[in-house]
Amino acid sequence: MRNSGLQLLGAHEIRLRLGGRISRQRVHSLTNRASFPEPVARLKQGKVWLTEEVDAWIAAYRDRSCPPPQEPPDKSPG
Repeated sequence: MRNSGLQLLGAHEIRLRLGGRISRQRVHSLTNRASFPEPVARLKQGKVWLTEEVDAWIAAYRDRSCPPPQEPPDKSPG
């Protein structure tokens, strides 16, 4: 079989590229965002994406600064 040079990623590989410490549900949520690249195929095992498109998406979103966490409202009597 010839190697066409296409490099594909499934959900598990995307999870690993994101550090491996996120849940499958989180990967599913991310891959369903409008900003995430479209899958190039849907197989019985799941969707697959082009590696270079996923890597570009990860780089773009990791470069953005995260907003600071919100503090809970003050519930002290006042």
